[in-house]
Amino acid sequence: MASCAQIDKQMQAYVDGELRRSEVVVFEQHISECAACAETLRKQQKTSAILFESFAQDRMTHSVRDEVMKRLPAAPLSTEEDIDAINWRAKHPGSLISRLFKGVPVAVALLLLVVAALIRYYWPEAPVTSPAVVGMITQSQGLSICRAEGVENPQPAKLQHLIDRGTRLETTNESRLMLSFRSSTEVKVNGNTRLTVHDERNLSLEEGELYLRVGKDGRHFVVNTPNGKVRVFGTAFIVRVQQQETRVFVEEGLVQVESSGNRTDFAAVSAGQETSIMPDGRIARPRPTNVEAVTKWAAALQPNSLANQRFREIFPPVKDLVEITATHIYRIPLVYENTACSIHAVRLYGRPPRGVNSLCSYDVYVYDQDMKPLFKARVNGQVLAEVGRTYYDIPVPGKPLEGLRALAVSLVPDFSTGDTETNFEVKAVVLPQNNS
Repeated sequence: MASCAQIDKQMQAYVDGELRRSEVVVFEQHISECAACAETLRKQQKTSAILFESFAQDRMTHSVRDEVMKRLPAAPLSTEEDIDAINWRAKHPGSLISRLFKGVPVAVALLLLVVAALIRYYWPEAPVTSPAVVGMITQSQGLSICRAEGVENPQPAKLQHLIDRGTRLETTNESRLMLSFRSSTEVKVNGNTRLTVHDERNLSLEEGELYLRVGKDGRHFVVNTPNGKVRVFGTAFIVRVQQQETRVFVEEGLVQVESSGNRTDFAAVSAGQETSIMPDGRIARPRPTNVEAVTKWAAALQPNSLANQRFREIFPPVKDLVEITATHIYRIPLVYENTACSIHAVRLYGRPPRGVNSLCSYDVYVYDQDMKPLFKARVNGQVLAEVGRTYYDIPVPGKPLEGLRALAVSLVPDFSTGDTETNFEVKAVVLPQNNS
């Protein structure tokens, strides 16, 4: 409802017929309800009529608009617009400024929205700190499926999609993916592949083919398959699961392959070699192969530049990379006083740090002098910390080993059981063969 003061300012404009329709409605509504303003309007109309009649003889019979406009300097707006604007401002002093001020809140709100949008677009997001997030999809070709752990409905695997622990990924015949992990590891996923990401250093491949370039950060990387697992520290290799058989092709470095279930087979596969884990768990002897032909599809799959840049913003590269040193591999000569020996056990002398409870366990792999696998065992880290224990024996399964010139013993720490390693001295428990 308009006030009497507002109506009073519009009185002459109403008499002259210069109010807008909306203003006329408000004006007349107020006049019908306010006797004082109605009386003022009546007097205003009467005064205007008297003036009109009084100056009737002096009224101009023709318009002087054109003559006046000819003598004014040229203006960018039309004549009608200039005269109407001047006429309005003359009868409504201060109305233009009032209208401008009325629009200020709207203009400020729009300006704030624009500023917020610009800040949102250019301001870098904070790095992901959640331990559940382990990587990102940095390349996606074709339609692939991504299913987070505990979520029933799958989603399309899109560029820059963050990968959580437990994420399951599936590719179709015409699709491929590239995954980048916070541990500086790249995994390329071929078509018709199903895998689950347990964390940045542990995957399960159900079917299909993966190319992995594993970053060196002091921890081993494990690929689990239906009939075995592949364990590495830092290398490049292919894992293929087809028809219940696992095949491994090594491009760089050294890969350890071992069977699952009741079998204890394992093998070390070097660069340029391949091996297979049979459906029954047997591991084929590593043999030379054309790795370049096998990895050709992976070489053509490269990360998207924008996704790769975003990945590096969220997961800054580790500045101080750590490699597993040769101190975890021990070579033991098996000649005692120029006499060959039969081996009964491998003995570990452990010196765990004092006051530490979270000692990691170890997987122990024993090879002959030509790196042919002999047997493997598991050592619980807490056993080494028992009071009074100075060593731990790993007995040779079955009969003692004979006819060997040397042993190679590899100790692989399992940091899922503890975060502190033990300093070892490794020896063999032997019996000279001439005394047996």
